[in-house]
Amino acid sequence: MRLTLRLFAVTALACAVLAPAAHAQRQQNSMLVELGIDASFARQSFHSEPNRNGQEITTNVNTIDIPLGVIRAGFFLTPNIALEPAFGLHYQHVGDVSTSSTVFDIGLPIYLTGTRRENQIFIRPVVGLDYISSDVSDTEGNGSSDTQVNVGVGLGIKMPLSDRFAARFEAQYRHAPKSGARSAYDQIAALAGISVYVR
Repeated sequence: MRLTLRLFAVTALACAVLAPAAHAQRQQNSMLVELGIDASFARQSFHSEPNRNGQEITTNVNTIDIPLGVIRAGFFLTPNIALEPAFGLHYQHVGDVSTSSTVFDIGLPIYLTGTRRENQIFIRPVVGLDYISSDVSDTEGNGSSDTQVNVGVGLGIKMPLSDRFAARFEAQYRHAPKSGARSAYDQIAALAGISVYVR
């Protein structure tokens, strides 16, 4: 009888100690996913090829995408590092020229402070791919398309709004080398977005 009671007491104690640890391990192993949308204000500086005198012409273009610039999905590899693909579609029509671009980014947000239940400062290296297609409405066969790669880095803060929602703000710089008919450019941007956490 005493042996049975001792065995029961040891088993109960082991369950009381191991159950929370096992639950925490299951929670840690389940991948956290952060879905979000970002609005943006960006200034692109396009650089022409140097002319005969070595002069380079820079053309500045400002763009505002509100309420949606890109949609993104962040897959947390560790509690502080996520792999974050993002996708966006843009269209503009000026005069006889219409231009559409498809944006695909791969970011790697690295959170330097805190947990998702408090303010987090992050740095986000990013590699982007832009597919741009242009058409002139009053001519036939005068369309063009090109794919341009860009690289950049962002510095931002993510602030919790509730257990599942957060606001995210980021300042970003990108550079794209010349590609085909597309000029090289430098871009600075400000992003503001909303995130929701799912599993």
